[in-house]
Amino acid sequence: MSTVEAATEALRGEVLAGIIAPGSHVREAELVERYGIARHSVRSAIAELVRDGLLVHEPNRGAFVPIPDGAAGDDLYRFRRLLERGAVEVAVERRADFAPALAAHARLEALPDDGDWRD
Repeated sequence: MSTVEAATEALRGEVLAGIIAPGSHVREAELVERYGIARHSVRSAIAELVRDGLLVHEPNRGAFVPIPDGAAGDDLYRFRRLLERGAVEVAVERRADFAPALAAHARLEALPDDGDWRD
């Protein structure tokens, strides 16, 4: 794995885990220091995540983690519904055991409402 690929995956993980919160400015200098890599590699990682839609670039301001809006949430759940419906159809056709999914759902339901969302 190249330096740029590693930086891209590290940054992607931080964004998706909420370590870098929505609305946050993603500063190149901070990432250079944190990851111990060249500024060019950090810029390439940021550019990759902008292409993927996980970051937005604002001219003369830099990169930011976008703040999701209602429309983005609606699109996400529409897409999930399509994927999940297809997955259930395949699982039923293959006579899959749903016990692990039911156990995971029970663990999710048992989490406190005010707990860390990453749990």
